[in-house]
Amino acid sequence: MGSGCVEGHDGGLTDFGRELVAEMNRVGMAIDLSHCGRETSRQTILASQRPVMYSHIAPSAFKTFERNKTDEELRFIAQNGGYIGVSLHPPFLRHGNDSTMADYVEVIEHTINVAGEDHVGLGTDYICGPPLDAATWVTLIRDKFHARKLTDVVMQEIRYPSELDQMRGFRSIPEAMAQRGWTEERIRKVVGGNCLRFLEQAWSRQ
Repeated sequence: MGSGCVEGHDGGLTDFGRELVAEMNRVGMAIDLSHCGRETSRQTILASQRPVMYSHIAPSAFKTFERNKTDEELRFIAQNGGYIGVSLHPPFLRHGNDSTMADYVEVIEHTINVAGEDHVGLGTDYICGPPLDAATWVTLIRDKFHARKLTDVVMQEIRYPSELDQMRGFRSIPEAMAQRGWTEERIRKVVGGNCLRFLEQAWSRQ
């Protein structure tokens, strides 16, 4: 076990946490550090015999948020073979609910510039169904849905870029990448190839 990203003190991995990492490696279980604290993430990356992932995060270079990761953190997980799924969740993005498809692609491109195009992909953190209103948000940002407040960010609603307000809109992401001048090879890596390669490494049994 280890500390979460909103803990007042990040103590890193416990001894039991190291046992869990070893067992997850043994059985072929992917390790996701998206909600972990900085030191816990660093120690897990070093302790794991397999690459690990941030499945749904955004870079803090664009917006400071508890869940967002610094360029140093993004670079470190990539240097150790890991995978980074870039989130389009509006609270994580610079323009919030006013974020556009171009904003999302720009955030992915920044992550690639930091970590390399072989380690980056889509990590949506996408909420389907009824709109997430303020009352629901206030519940979600509390520990165990009722205790201490985990973040001061409160949104009256969450709106995704208009092209992505339905799952079928995700088909437009490759076109937006191409408009930004990406090669077909890079697009294929980011929309699925890198994630598939990571999962092959993480899920195989020893």
